Amino acid sequence: MKLMATEITRFRRKYKKAMENEPADQLLWPAIKHFLYSERDEDSGIEVETLGAYVDILGTLKIIEEDEFATSDDWVNLLKAAYIDAPKVFVKGVPSAEMAKKMAADETARTGLQAKDLGEEKLKELATKLEANVATNEEPPPEELLSSLPVPSASNLPEIKVEALHDDTSGGGDLRGDASTSLRTHLTNSREGNEPNVPITWLNVNTVFVKLTAFCDTSKMTPYLRHCLPLYYELAFKLPTETMSSSEVIEALQADTIGSGCYGSGVSGALGTEYVDERGEAKR
Repeated sequence: MKLMATEITRFRRKYKKAMENEPADQLLWPAIKHFLYSERDEDSGIEVETLGAYVDILGTLKIIEEDEFATSDDWVNLLKAAYIDAPKVFVKGVPSAEMAKKMAADETARTGLQAKDLGEEKLKELATKLEANVATNEEPPPEELLSSLPVPSASNLPEIKVEALHDDTSGGGDLRGDASTSLRTHLTNSREGNEPNVPITWLNVNTVFVKLTAFCDTSKMTPYLRHCLPLYYELAFKLPTETMSSSEVIEALQADTIGSGCYGSGVSGALGTEYVDERGEAKR
């Protein structure tokens, strides 16, 4: 159950991340796929309930965690019913060169027979009709139609506010940048007794996620060693520590993050990890 709880938490974070980056994909595509492929029910209330579940993923997860799947047996029964006991159709396809040749020959014979049945005059008539339809399809739209569509003003687009502060001094130097007084005060207080000895740029946006990226100067490293940086990153976040085994390190990283990676291995290498602070959860 601990592993399943971790996976649900990770799914929730990834869904929140997707809602920030591609909200239309998360909200519109489930509805589109439902109307295209799902079985239609005469009771509109059932369809409304189904669509509501599609777009309310977080609410569904909460119900799953609190009510429906409280024990490991609940999950085992669900997997058994959905994958083991459910009817299945197995289709095995084997490539066949002979079949490919036969299909090509059959298609050539079919088109030849069709052309013979239609006759030369009918083929000319159909060719003329096709050319006329192609010409019609390629006609540009009327200018008055394009000009009649209203163009929204850029001033009406919602603004994504970004506050930026840069701290490249130690010993209590001022923070440089354009940010609110509350953010500046918060960062100033957080530096008391813990002045940074490396330059830090803080970017504050309206999000529930925190992204930490550390840039490391690798200009004095040999090209061979710079190409080993991705491997170094993998080892740094997977090898055991004095208090944790290798598997515990990996599980802790997966439990606390939605993504991590080593970006680049050129003159400047960047090692970064991205994680979420879900309003009240203490994260390291």
